[in-house]
Order: sequence, then structure tokens, then C-alpha cells
Amino acid sequence: MTCREQRVHAERATELAIDFDLGQLLAAKAPAVEGAPVASPQLVVQPRSAWKARAPDRSNVEPMTTVHRLTIHHSAMPFYDTTPTTCAAQLQVIQRDHMQNRGYGDIGYHYLIDPSGRIWQGRDLRFQGAHASGSNNVGNVGICL
Repeated sequence: MTCREQRVHAERATELAIDFDLGQLLAAKAPAVEGAPVASPQLVVQPRSAWKARAPDRSNVEPMTTVHRLTIHHSAMPFYDTTPTTCAAQLQVIQRDHMQNRGYGDIGYHYLIDPSGRIWQGRDLRFQGAHASGSNNVGNVGICL
């Protein structure tokens, strides 16, 4: 991506930001001149322990191959309360459904992003996901919004 394209994307993200504070942050980070790199805030990933994830069933997960794609999903779960505690409970619900009802060895997604923008660690990246149909999981990182 060229620097100009990066600047255009940064400007568009700023325009579309619903959250006022996010809009201010994006505006402050937007490159001012052609050729300037796009700055990005440091990402913090909440570990599995933060949402009290169950241990995976290691007999029911496959090693990850070389990653060559990622798939973004939407949970379609309504979030009325976006506190960390409530979001952690929602992740437990997803994991329980995946393991008990779908027969997966763990939560199917590698990362989950809650409505407040917090990033949560899901399935360990050492293991193939269970978020796309069949062989579509091979070499595919799953992210759920």
C-alpha cells in the first residue's frame, strides 16, 4: 500500500469513527505529509486467563500450518453491556457452545474483538481454528467481532 493510500484509509477511518475519543486518536495519528508512515496504537490482547477460558481438549485440535489467510466473523450476539466482565462471560458462552454443542476442541476463533474494541485471545495460534467450514480452517486465523 502506498503512503497516499495509507493516508486516505486513515482519513476515512477518522471520518467513520463513531466513538469521539477514537476519532480524536485517529485524527492525531493521521500522517500530515505525503510519505509519512501511518502510526498505529499499540495493541493489547487480553489473555485467555482474563476471561477464564476452559482448557482446550488437546486431543481434539490440529497443529496450525503456515498461515496464509484470515477470516473475520460476526458473532451476531447482542451486547448491551460492554464491561470487561460481561464480555468475558460472553466469550465463555461462545467457548461452551463450541466445545459442548459443536464438538470443537476449544473456542473456534483465535481472536475476538468486543464492541468496546478490546481484543481477547481465543484459541492458541499453534492450533488450527474451527471457524470456517472443513479444510477452510487450514492455515486460517479466525477473528470474531
